[in-house]
Amino acid sequence: GVGVGGLAGDGRRGGAAVVSLMTRKGAKTAVREVAVPLDSVLIAQTRERQAAAEREKQEMKRLVLDYQERAQHEEFEAEMERMRQLEGTYGGAYGANRPMGGGSGGADGDG
Repeated sequence: GVGVGGLAGDGRRGGAAVVSLMTRKGAKTAVREVAVPLDSVLIAQTRERQAAAEREKQEMKRLVLDYQERAQHEEFEAEMERMRQLEGTYGGAYGANRPMGGGSGGADGDG
């Protein structure tokens, strides 16, 4: 069978791109470089596949970052809710008399 590798990064010769061509004869595999015209269907399809792979990679990156941002936001909201619940639990008796319990008295006249 014949397999075609990706476009070489700087493998352009004139109006051609250098591609790696892999051939197999029985158990023996050989790879050789072949110049292919830049306007060929092979080059166009290869470039389209590479562009599609890059778009998919960027989409996955966006999805992962969105997920992480959402998770951090949810974690923050859960912590804020926990703080509100603690404040509600202790806010009436403890929160109003805080300056007395800690030391300096404060400006509430109880000091």
